[in-house]
Amino acid sequence: MNSKKKRAIRCLVAALAFKKASTKKQKNFWTKPWLGRRNPLGVCRTLLQELKNEDSDSFRNFLRCSPQQFLTLLNLITDKIARKATNMRSPIQPEERLAVTLRYLATGKFHHLHAHEWLTIAKDFNEKWNFPNCLGAVDGKHVVIQAPNNSGSYFYNYKNTHSVVLMAAVDASYRFIYVDVGTNGRTSDGGTFQNCSLNQALECNDLNIPEPTPLPSRNKPTPYVFCC
Repeated sequence: MNSKKKRAIRCLVAALAFKKASTKKQKNFWTKPWLGRRNPLGVCRTLLQELKNEDSDSFRNFLRCSPQQFLTLLNLITDKIARKATNMRSPIQPEERLAVTLRYLATGKFHHLHAHEWLTIAKDFNEKWNFPNCLGAVDGKHVVIQAPNNSGSYFYNYKNTHSVVLMAAVDASYRFIYVDVGTNGRTSDGGTFQNCSLNQALECNDLNIPEPTPLPSRNKPTPYVFCC
């Protein structure tokens, strides 16, 4: 290859490198600007403060607890949910963490995990409980209630009490990943699960569950499961 061709190739490579550098995407923010305004403008600093000071009934409807009950819960768990500030960003405050959790439980909406989060849960089950390919442990509890007027035996259960059913799924460290509350106590375990949003999401393949993978020391792909 003569010197003219070598110079032409070097010029072409330099031009392509310059073009790539000039069109390089701008780096994303570590935290989106509007999220940075959460502290003065977020729900905890605006709506919840107004409800606490002016309308305790609406506060209870929003979080399913009174302002005083909220403060009691916050005092009990602050040390467990507080995070340290770093040079990169400020942590979400315990008050906000608790409010988001209670609002999630109040609305009953199911937060869909991503595939990598399911894989982390499965890894923990295998390491802590020697149970591979497990995505959660599911169980329920009857929460005793006073039967509403004119409800007949609608909430009457096999324990001879009136109740609603709390059904939940937890990870390997007993942390809740799903909660369903409100099914009448007369309903069987199978009926409770069949009617819950977790089962509906499973039926619709809407949970981002990872593809089957082999069990340890095996080659055949095996589906992920929930244990009961």
